[in-house]
Amino acid sequence: MKNALLTLSSITLTLSCGAMPDADALPPIDESVCSKERLEADGRDSAELTALPAGQYVVSTTYLRLPLRRSALARFSELTAPMEEELRANPGLVRVTTRLAGSCNTARTLSVWKTEADMYRFVGSAAHARAMAAVAEVSRGGSVTTHWNATQAEATWQVATQKLAEDNGTTTGPCTDCGASAGRGSGARCRRCHREGLNRGRTHRASAGRARCCGRGLRSSPRRS
Repeated sequence: MKNALLTLSSITLTLSCGAMPDADALPPIDESVCSKERLEADGRDSAELTALPAGQYVVSTTYLRLPLRRSALARFSELTAPMEEELRANPGLVRVTTRLAGSCNTARTLSVWKTEADMYRFVGSAAHARAMAAVAEVSRGGSVTTHWNATQAEATWQVATQKLAEDNGTTTGPCTDCGASAGRGSGARCRRCHREGLNRGRTHRASAGRARCCGRGLRSSPRRS
């Protein structure tokens, strides 16, 4: 009876006071003013965008819409720490900065590389693969990434937002082969693995065709003039 009274008291208290607040939840945001094409005014860069030496570079940018949960922010920090170590160890990295904005609860990255091969070396690293496998934990959807060839004058946030606006097909998601973010037109594979897969497929189909031919004992027909 005592337990029943305690249960009833708990139910009554809940009904009278309303549901308990969610300590993990962040305040709601105005999604109508948040988009990949619009750079957030309150964004803070992790590093200053100093001038680059004149030359040609590969620039990559990511737009991540973080979940409105404090635990998601903690998970984001947990995943990015090992990637920062990988970046520092990559001799092909020229510069990288992360831009966090509380108004939209977003994270952007802007990295500059000497070559595309240097960039993909990082993309294929274990730390990046782990982060891509956990992207559902740190994204509320609509997160994208893209890269382009650029001069030193085009390695800016303004150009990055333009490139994201133009690129509608590079939704982030783990590549089934290497763990990188899957690229446009490649399904569940990143661009590099997609190209390699196509090449392997052509070789396999050619070999299979020869095997079927030989298996049936077919002979080439004499050429007619």
